[in-house]
Order: sequence, then C-alpha cells, then structure tokens
Amino acid sequence: MDAIKSYDYYGDFVAKLFFAAKYNTDASKIAVYLDVEESMGNLDKAMKLIDIKNFKLQKHICKWTKSKNKNYTKEDYIYFVTFYSDEEPLCIELELNNDELSLECYYQRGNAEIEKWCINQVDKLRDAFGTEKAPEFNILTAKRDKFETTKIKIDPVILDIDKHYNDSFDRD
Repeated sequence: MDAIKSYDYYGDFVAKLFFAAKYNTDASKIAVYLDVEESMGNLDKAMKLIDIKNFKLQKHICKWTKSKNKNYTKEDYIYFVTFYSDEEPLCIELELNNDELSLECYYQRGNAEIEKWCINQVDKLRDAFGTEKAPEFNILTAKRDKFETTKIKIDPVILDIDKHYNDSFDRD
C-alpha cells in the first residue's frame, strides 16, 4: 500500500483515504460526534468501550497532546487514534479534540456483520457520553419582505465551581 495516498494536500492523515488505499475500495461511513470535555480520562473511557478484539483491530496512528508545564502529566494523552483490520475491510478513527469526541467507522458496504458492529460501537459511545436532547422552540422573525421562523436551542447552564472559580475559594 502506498502510504502517501492516506494524506491530504495539507499533510493531514485522512482515514477515508487510508481505507481506499488499503482495501482498494470505497468506504461507507457510520459516525457519531459528541460534546465531551477534553481529558485523558474521557478518551481512555471511549477506547475501553470500543471492542477492538472483534475484528483484531490494530492501532495505526496515535497523536498526542502534551503539557508545556514540567511534571504535569495530567494533560498528556492521546487525542487521535486510528485502528484497522487485516481480516475485514474496516478502519475506525477516534478523536477527542476541541471538546468534541468523534468516532468514524469506515467499512465496505454490504457487510452486515461489520455494519452492525459499527452501529453498536456508536451506540455505546452515545450511551456513555451523549446528552439529553435540549429543548428548542421556533420564533417568528420579520425580514425585509417576508416572515421566517428561527429555531432557538436552549442549552442547560452547567455551573462548576471547581472549573470556573477554583482560585476564589479557600480549601481546607
């Protein structure tokens, strides 16, 4: 396989291109994108939920984020990892970046077993990290010569004293 075919114009690895080069076929995709705080614990939890033994998935590429501070390994963790299978045409990409956890499964269309497995992995991550659907409503707005409806999404407020005000309170 010509590894250079797995990279785009900007030099970024693209799992879909890797899949096409490795298996010599187009990829179907099942994906989920979840709002998740960036942390070593969250990506580790996501990796443990994914059943990599089923198709003997092997790690292909790992990208790390490292703290700039001395002796502060809490911020050192893998934020991007891809797996592939030599047994079946299957490649998955797991990424936790910009407070978003994404799982993208690339597989060959027509293989019901792999498709079912991919859906199962997405469901496991959604169950572990997904949020309840936020309430939303539509409002009527007037434009120059017409009326339109605009969706308003209401996000719940999360007040986390430790995250936002930890320097303001004494701790005993």
